Amino acid sequence: HYPIICVDNQKCYDVLFTWSDHFSKMLNEYYQSRKTFIVGYPSTDYLDKYVDQANRIRKIHSDKFIITFNDNTYFNDGPVSEESYNSFYSLALEILEEFENTIIYFKPKRSNHFKTYLKNHKKLEKFLDQERVHILISDHSRSKVPPTFPALFSDLVIGLGLSTTTIESTISGALSYNIISQSVFKNNDFYQNGLDKVVFNTKKSARKAIDKAITQKDNDIYLKSLEYYKILDSFMDQNAKTRISKGLLEILDNKLMIN
Repeated sequence: HYPIICVDNQKCYDVLFTWSDHFSKMLNEYYQSRKTFIVGYPSTDYLDKYVDQANRIRKIHSDKFIITFNDNTYFNDGPVSEESYNSFYSLALEILEEFENTIIYFKPKRSNHFKTYLKNHKKLEKFLDQERVHILISDHSRSKVPPTFPALFSDLVIGLGLSTTTIESTISGALSYNIISQSVFKNNDFYQNGLDKVVFNTKKSARKAIDKAITQKDNDIYLKSLEYYKILDSFMDQNAKTRISKGLLEILDNKLMIN
């Protein structure tokens, strides 16, 4: 979902299932598909499996404001520099120091990168010892904790870069913010419309929005955020599978399309 300098494959599909009109335009720009079905974000089937566990965690921190920080791997699979990665976690430290009522869960995308960060930033150890910081990490360096799980017990989810994490979190009912590089996303509709609302390109603007969410804890902020996330997912629900099924039936009934 970001401008790739070198396109190594051209996606020429006869039929597309896309999340929204936004993605339909992007994918049909250079090769027009025969048929495009707009169905919303499809990967939410696992959500129900984590509700009970999430409720238990929420109960433990019932009087706290819970934030989940979802990082994005730098260098090898995303437009995130090491500097941005470090700045992302320094933002979390600032929040912990200023707001005593906050609990932060870190969900690293790659455990090996996070362990390296942790080794070089001892300041976090104090908050780990105080149990104000918790780490959601998988055993294998290339596996990950599903985004919906922390979203179900969090008051706020913050993602580095733009990925499926914040979409899943928003669908799950959590207010979700994206911290994104301006140079990468400046021509992106979601970036332009959501800037300083759900998308932030400076630490200062992000802090202002986070501080407001912590101090006001106003559900209107979440409801207003849906306006911008609908650019990425037209429906913002868990019914994409039903719309996909209807699309597949239409394809099977349409012999001209298949032939």
